[in-house]
Amino acid sequence: MDISQLNACIPSPIEEQDRLLSGEISTIINIPTACPAAFDLTDINQFLTEATKYACVGCSFAGVKQTSSRLQDVVEDYDYKWNYDQCKLIDGYPNINGTSLKAMLQVAKNENIGLRTTTGKIRRIKEYKKIINPNDIAQMETAIFLYHAVFAAVTLSNNGWNGKVVRMPKAGEATGGHAILINGYNDKNYLCQDSMPSYHNGDIFEIPKTYVINEAWVITVDEEIIDIDTSITGWVANDIINTIKDGMITSRLNLRETPNGILIKTLSVGTKFEVMEIQNNVIGGHTWQKIKI
Repeated sequence: MDISQLNACIPSPIEEQDRLLSGEISTIINIPTACPAAFDLTDINQFLTEATKYACVGCSFAGVKQTSSRLQDVVEDYDYKWNYDQCKLIDGYPNINGTSLKAMLQVAKNENIGLRTTTGKIRRIKEYKKIINPNDIAQMETAIFLYHAVFAAVTLSNNGWNGKVVRMPKAGEATGGHAILINGYNDKNYLCQDSMPSYHNGDIFEIPKTYVINEAWVITVDEEIIDIDTSITGWVANDIINTIKDGMITSRLNLRETPNGILIKTLSVGTKFEVMEIQNNVIGGHTWQKIKI
């Protein structure tokens, strides 16, 4: 493995205004001894297999957001490359490959940017928090149990990531910063979803709970995903053939609730539409088609 392709996670700046996930919460919640991943993301993140280098932050956070979206029964992929490019506009390191976890979180929360899905939709998060001490096992287990996905940064070596369980770098080994998604744990290890399958021999791997984690964050409040269908369906006289061409209305046309029925609205020139149904029976002197605009 070429570690230069993984050295893409820049340390996040430390700022006093960062909201911290309280370490005390683990003392008041009964955390189970094992927590399997809430969702298997391998069925929806196949596009990540074509990931290019320096994309680990975008790929890992795509998995974090996918997990959060699935809690709302929404299954969608995220455009890791576009989201990474937005990070490079704000992370303060325009001439360095890679970006920070916090830059990605800021993009995701920004009302003017947000995350883009592979279908072009824009999604956002409302709040994120930093885990105070990611090397405190109780804090990490609490975060995984409560929020199902942790966005983390670790240091990897060339030879340390060759099996299912990643080991800490040894002296003299080339190392690089890497972003990962942690979404479960067992008695010994944290369970991780591979953020860049093209650089690893499997989709799922583990890191020991004693592995040094450089920083870790969680989405504490996600946006509510509501896709409102604002389309209107109605009937138009389809024998007025010159009014409809190539999916666009070329002159004013009346849209009605039923063939020759109550007027919904008059459609203006340039209105785009989709044909839903054709009514061959002549009603009111016309044949009709049902369209959606």
